[in-house]
Amino acid sequence: TFSYAIGGLLIDAMYLVLFFIVGIFGASEGLITRNIFGIGAQYLSAGFNTANETVKQILNTTGGLGAVLSGMSGITVAIIVALAMLFGVIKLFVELLKSYISIILLIAFSPIILMMGAIPGQNSFGSWIKNLVGNLIAFPVVLLILVTVDVIGSSAGDAGGFVPPFLLGAGMGRGSAMTGLVGLGMLLATPEIIKKAKEAMGVKEGVMGELAGAAWGRFKEGYKAPRKIVEAQPFAMPGQTPGTIFKTEGKETGFEKLLIGSRAKRAKEVDLQNQASLFNKTHDIREGGIIGFALNPSRGKREAEESLEKSVSATKE
Repeated sequence: TFSYAIGGLLIDAMYLVLFFIVGIFGASEGLITRNIFGIGAQYLSAGFNTANETVKQILNTTGGLGAVLSGMSGITVAIIVALAMLFGVIKLFVELLKSYISIILLIAFSPIILMMGAIPGQNSFGSWIKNLVGNLIAFPVVLLILVTVDVIGSSAGDAGGFVPPFLLGAGMGRGSAMTGLVGLGMLLATPEIIKKAKEAMGVKEGVMGELAGAAWGRFKEGYKAPRKIVEAQPFAMPGQTPGTIFKTEGKETGFEKLLIGSRAKRAKEVDLQNQASLFNKTHDIREGGIIGFALNPSRGKREAEESLEKSVSATKE
């Protein structure tokens, strides 16, 4: 049970390092008590504004055309950066959660893990210490990156400083844009920096790494689900073409056919609607599957009877 005391000592040492970083950089102590989503929301807003202003500064140097494109392009790039930061924050949360769970399990099962050291040739204590310290170090690493980004951002100036060629151009007030880009790059790279720090400490992902990877994979599948639903829906959408129906990822499933009808039939309905519009006519989309039956029971019943008659005729032949 002495392993619990060692675990507690290492956790206290982690907090000591956290407050040491706060003291060195003069950051707010409240930064330690905030959750990553609250911090992420702050940087999400800042990243949006920084990307927008940076693109404007770049394009404004290209003359009249750049001035015209700067506003539109700035917003577009800002949205992309904001989305990248959103997923970066979620990925960072997964990494920190993985480290936290690993710490809990390493301490909870430490007597059993260390008992394996009695087996000749096994260095379970050294491996246990490395894994515990390696997972604890993830939290000081995140804090160090956050305060570094703050220091870089606060040191931004409109004049002077090193601005490398081909990025923003020399002078003309590019210092703030350059430091903003550096800060964004560091924030987006934080999950990978944590992984590298763990690898440097000799941490093995093990079961927890596999579980976290599986959880992240499920999240990405969930992110794709709304888009797949929109692409597979049976109704006419603005600008939808028959080809849109087949953009749904994966193979067509029986459940999809049962729910909204086959993709071929949906594509045919949209094609008929597009052809009718060429002659200033209208064609109402005929929904298929259970949804189609619910929206138009009489038509659904008729189609079911027609399908049954065709099946009976085919059987007789």
